[in-house]
Amino acid sequence: MRKSNQIETLNRLLEAYKEEARLYKEMQEAAAEQLGLLQGGSAPGRVADLTERRCALAELIAKIESAIRPLRSDRENLSPIDSDHCLKLAHELDQLLDQIAGQVRDLIEIERQNSIALINATATEAIR
Repeated sequence: MRKSNQIETLNRLLEAYKEEARLYKEMQEAAAEQLGLLQGGSAPGRVADLTERRCALAELIAKIESAIRPLRSDRENLSPIDSDHCLKLAHELDQLLDQIAGQVRDLIEIERQNSIALINATATEAIR
C-alpha cells in the first residue's frame, strides 16, 4: 500500500474511533445517571429515556464499526510503516483504541452496578 493510502487509512480510522470514543463517553454518562436514579429509587420515566438513549448510541457505534470494517482490513494489510508521520498516526490510533477499551471496561462495570440496583429496586417495590 502506498504511503498516501496508509496515511488516508490511518486518518479515517482515527476520525471514526474519535467519534466512537465520544459516543462511549455519552453512553457512560447516561449509564451513570441511570445508576444514580436506580439507587435513588426515583424517576422511572427518566430511567427508560436513558435506556433508549444508550440503545441509540450503541446503534450509532455499530454503524461506525460496520462502515470502518474495510478500513480495519486495509490497516491489517498495510506495508511496514516507514515514515515518521505514519508511525505517529499508528501510535495515536493505538492509544485511542486503548482508551476505548478502557471506556468499554468502565461501561461494563457501570452496567453491572445498574443491574444490581435494578434488582434491588424491583425487590424493594415487590415488598411494598
